[in-house]
Amino acid sequence: MNATDPARPSAGLRWFFGVSAVLAAVAGFQLFVGATETDRFFSWTIDPPLTASFLGAAYWAAMVLLVWAAGQRSWARARTALPAVFTIAVLLLIATAIHLDRFHHDLFGRFWEAVYVVVVPLLVYLTWSQVRRSGPAGDGDRPLPGWLRGVLCVQALVMLARNPISSCI
Repeated sequence: MNATDPARPSAGLRWFFGVSAVLAAVAGFQLFVGATETDRFFSWTIDPPLTASFLGAAYWAAMVLLVWAAGQRSWARARTALPAVFTIAVLLLIATAIHLDRFHHDLFGRFWEAVYVVVVPLLVYLTWSQVRRSGPAGDGDRPLPGWLRGVLCVQALVMLARNPISSCI
């Protein structure tokens, strides 16, 4: 397969995953290592520091997924990261819009505001371009069994019912 093979993720999509991985690494560092300094070194103040550390660890977990997706040579495999990446991007955009007044009006705040606003439309465009170029990917080489998908959906519903999104924002 060469770089223009429709079965491969586009260079734009792989670039997106790679840049997003770097941004997730930076945010993870700012929040996990600098948990007590978010008032100075992050886009908004997060208190208590344990919450900042948790969010930093979550950004680092996202970084692992993004690095993996950027390195995939198969569109069928790379696309498996898209639901999680898109969900995170949309939720961060919503939280940003709701709490724009809490952002610091400095370099960090303005930078992350811009990132959160640009990511969703860019991801939609890159995914649309990929699907248009290669068509929908098949089932992949190892799809999850139906029973496992069902268990994961039930787990997600239980977690959502116990902790609705509104209490997280």
